[in-house]
Amino acid sequence: YHDFFTQFGKTRIYVRQQPPGHGVVAHRAIKAICERVGIKDLYAKCEGSLNMQHITKAFMLGLLRQKTHQVLADEKKLHLVEMRSENDYFPKVVASPSDGVVRTAAEIGHNEILDF
Repeated sequence: YHDFFTQFGKTRIYVRQQPPGHGVVAHRAIKAICERVGIKDLYAKCEGSLNMQHITKAFMLGLLRQKTHQVLADEKKLHLVEMRSENDYFPKVVASPSDGVVRTAAEIGHNEILDF
């Protein structure tokens, strides 16, 4: 899965994957959810309102809205490349369109969001 941003009410949460062995560094509500769900390595930054119900709702909505790398590649018809700091930002292809058809640079709109 991927890093994500989510919000509910005035609560904003930025969530990033972490390498194995890092642990869960987050608000205590998010730590409890991760413990129950089985997420072992994650960093989450909460901003805005720290209302417990809003944090819980925002985090759960963020988890539910996630898509797999393959689904993202199929939707965009592009290769999905990941550049992480633990790999010295070396690009790694994590998914390609399943039908094998990849859009060219001319087919990609000038205002299309490609960073997700």
